[in-house]
Amino acid sequence: MSNDQLMRVNSLSAAVDELLKQFGLRSTLRAVFFAALRKKRVQMDVLHLSDRMRKDIGLPVKEPVSKMPPLPLWLPRF
Repeated sequence: MSNDQLMRVNSLSAAVDELLKQFGLRSTLRAVFFAALRKKRVQMDVLHLSDRMRKDIGLPVKEPVSKMPPLPLWLPRF
């Protein structure tokens, strides 16, 4: 990196001002919004993992889904 690039990186407000001048407010905010969504999506992408893999990385194991539907409350029980 050149000294010019280092000085530009150290000044956040100057970098934001330059982005706003070059691309405008709407485009800059839209890019920040979609970048935040993308980051959140990557963190939550563990739904497809098997129980063994979830256990290996320290996540709770998924509850087993019973194949029988729950009995309705109006059904008499003996």
